[in-house]
Amino acid sequence: MSKLLSTPGDGILKTHISWEEIEQDVQNALKTKATFGPNKTVRNLSLGRGFTSRMALIEPDWQNGEDRLPKALIAKIPSVMNFLEFNELMAQKGRDWNIDDHMLEMWQGICTRVHNSECLVYEIIQKYANGKIKIPLIMATKKFDEHNTHKGNLMMEYVESCELQVYDNITFEDMKEPLRMIAVFQVIGTKLDEETKEKLPLNLYSNLFGEMFNDEKRKEFLDQFRKFDSGSIPKETLDKFSYVFEKEMAEEGIKRIDTLSDILGVSRVLCHGDMWSTNLLWKKENNGRHELAAIIDWQTSHFGCPAVDVCRFLMASLSGKDRRQYKDEVLKTLYKYLEEEMDGAEPPYTFAQVLERIREKTLTMVEDVIEYYQKCHPDEKF
Repeated sequence: MSKLLSTPGDGILKTHISWEEIEQDVQNALKTKATFGPNKTVRNLSLGRGFTSRMALIEPDWQNGEDRLPKALIAKIPSVMNFLEFNELMAQKGRDWNIDDHMLEMWQGICTRVHNSECLVYEIIQKYANGKIKIPLIMATKKFDEHNTHKGNLMMEYVESCELQVYDNITFEDMKEPLRMIAVFQVIGTKLDEETKEKLPLNLYSNLFGEMFNDEKRKEFLDQFRKFDSGSIPKETLDKFSYVFEKEMAEEGIKRIDTLSDILGVSRVLCHGDMWSTNLLWKKENNGRHELAAIIDWQTSHFGCPAVDVCRFLMASLSGKDRRQYKDEVLKTLYKYLEEEMDGAEPPYTFAQVLERIREKTLTMVEDVIEYYQKCHPDEKF
């Protein structure tokens, strides 16, 4: 493992990827001899939004180019520099993560693994999805291996989109297209050969969060969480949250997340793993509806519980009112799409199995919301 992933380089955005390497990759992908111009620019889109890579928005300033060449493109470069710079900002406010060599080594390992996984998943989607999953046009991928220890790269088109945050809502109708893509991705998992399957993690969350949330780091996280709050959350609620966090983010709790399918007796399926608002790019139509432009950030893809993606998507995308109204309809729609995409073959799980898991997760969340609301409005009867 190379320590260079956490060391500033002399390439773009302090990485170890040079302008010349980016230019060559793009020229090969687009089959052009046009070159980058003197007014080329790069901007970091990922500071404070991602800790395992630099998301570089590049405007090439094409010279001797053609009209078909993109005016902007994205280079996703694995690096720990975002994490280190964010920690410096937090340190100025007395909220740093106390990074040591062990944590740096852990993050470098995570960067390497998730980058290779994402490159593989894009290759899988291009091979099996037949255009049914919207992703950016992938221009080039460079995985880590024994010969390439610090120059990973993922080149893709820049997708124009309107940005939706976790507090923004879409409608049930808007959800249908991504639900179809979740179903398509699950079906793709049934078609992969064993060699390919073995390259995708089974116990993603244990490997990703086990070290990150050891006893010491869990305490640090909770301390920081309390400092971030301005007093809007009652102390009793924070105490209860701390109890649940300590229990569920301990080693056994994280392992339980990874083994949900085994516990429930449900077949594992191919999951995106991080299906929430900022990883879905949308275009807003004139009628106010949202059309999906692309799904991005596939680095946490893994074989896991069928409820993982739809549950995350359901909680992050619909308003509380719509979630309660359409929850069962969302699940029925997903399963309908799954049956259609299986083309007569037996689905990897039954509707009843996924419904049971989703209902359990939704119920506990709703109960928490009710409890919190009652604490904030003790005189209100409902």
